Amino acid sequence: MGLGCLLWVPLSIGMGRRPTLLIATAVVVLAMVWAGEAQSFQQLVAAVCFIGLGEGLSLSLVSAYSSTAATLFAYKARYS
Repeated sequence: MGLGCLLWVPLSIGMGRRPTLLIATAVVVLAMVWAGEAQSFQQLVAAVCFIGLGEGLSLSLVSAYSSTAATLFAYKARYS
């Protein structure tokens, strides 16, 4: 997950949050299918590593989402 944070944050700054979130979700879904079909322990460990890589996005961007939502709700409450 820690390496995922280092990968996803610069990517989300460059591409935007929505495309980055879609890419990370696709990585997690494909890795989960791979983990479900794993034939050996090594394949399972590799799939779980990719799941952690994809989940690094949620770890790193949850504060950005919450601060954006809080700002929008505060703006709406103040100026409505």
